[in-house]
Amino acid sequence: MKAIGTAIKNLRLSASVSQSELAKAIGITSSRLSYIESGKEGITLKNLENICNFFGIKLSEFIKEIEE
Repeated sequence: MKAIGTAIKNLRLSASVSQSELAKAIGITSSRLSYIESGKEGITLKNLENICNFFGIKLSEFIKEIEE
């Protein structure tokens, strides 16, 4: 769970997107996104898909990055 959160945070920071911008774009609160990024809370597949769509990457690519 923490690996996914860290990967989301790294992706967000590399794109210079704030937590509040990303959270609003995928329909969750910025505090929830903060919990996800820190590994304190899990993420739904739908929200993960929404994040990937926001950044224009495939979910499979995102998962592959985590596994490496």
